[in-house]
Formats: sequence, structure tokens, C-alpha cells
Amino acid sequence: MLDNVPNMRDQFTKFNACQSNDDLKRDAGFLKQVQKIIGGLGSLVDSLNDPGQLQASLERLAAVHLNFIPSVSVEFFEPLERKINIFIEQTLRVDNNSAESKAWTRLIGTFNRVLKEQTLQQIGISDRDRKALGSSRKLLTTGEDGVRRTGISLVLWMFNNIPNVRDRFTRFNPNQPDDALKADPKFLKQVDVTI
Repeated sequence: MLDNVPNMRDQFTKFNACQSNDDLKRDAGFLKQVQKIIGGLGSLVDSLNDPGQLQASLERLAAVHLNFIPSVSVEFFEPLERKINIFIEQTLRVDNNSAESKAWTRLIGTFNRVLKEQTLQQIGISDRDRKALGSSRKLLTTGEDGVRRTGISLVLWMFNNIPNVRDRFTRFNPNQPDDALKADPKFLKQVDVTI
């Protein structure tokens, strides 16, 4: 995982994950984390014959990862889902079409789906909200330069409707007329950051 999931080493705070792999193998904090990971995966595999227990294990494991500071979310587990098959194939010496490789990919994929659902629930975004946000964003950003045009409109709307928001910007003159702002490269850079 540390070698194959982008930025994974940065997520561990109880040991120095930036050590060499040989040093990690001797690090007590790393070895403790390995036991936790194996235990978490083991709890999922052990509950495969009990759908209720499997769901509970997936939800518990997702909650644990979302409550870490910083949280460990799908940006780490999606690459794991895409690459776990390589580990299984190399470790078990099975081919890339093996039942084992496919099963581990599906298990991590199932965990990812639960993690995504809990992330949305935790921040208060429902499926209906997610669909509405996605479809309305498409409508807002269609056409040539649609994203930038919408971004300019959004930032100008904020400037004109949210008290004191102009005072928060220091890299360009936010008190210029709207037409001058639209031509200001520093304002446009802020628009790109915003959208």
C-alpha cells in the first residue's frame, strides 16, 4: 500500500512511514499498524457468510477511517481497489484472471462503496442532493468556456451579495468594477481556484 497508493505514507502519524521498507519492517509502530490492517481485512473475510455482520464490519471500518484526522477516504482506497489484484497475484502466484484476484478487488470495491456512502451521510449530502448537484453543474458549465464563465459569474455574485467578502481578497483589487475584474488576470486566477 505504501508503495502503490499515492500519498499513503503521509496518512500515518504513529510511525515514520517515510522510512525505507527495510526500516519499516523493524518499526514497532509500523508492525502494529500492519496487525490492524490484517485484522480489519480478516474481520471482513470472516463475516462473508453473514451479510448482516459483513455490512456491520464494512460500516465500522469505514467509520474508523473517516474519523481519523486527517480522514482516510476514497482517494486512498480507490487506488488500492485498482491495484490490490497485483499484490494478490504476486503473493499467491496466481494469474490476473484468478478467482482470488477478482475476489479481493471486489471486496475492496465493496468497502469503497460503503465508505463513499458514509462520507456523503457524514457531510449531509443525500443521493438526491448528489444527483441534483451533478446535473445542475453540467447545466451551469455547458458551452465554450462554460466553466470559466460560470466561475466568473459565481465570484462576482459572491462579491455583490455576501457582506464583506471583497475584503477577504488581497492578491488583486476586489473593489474594481465588475468589467475591470473580468479583465484582471489575478482575479481570473482566483476564479480558476474557486471553480
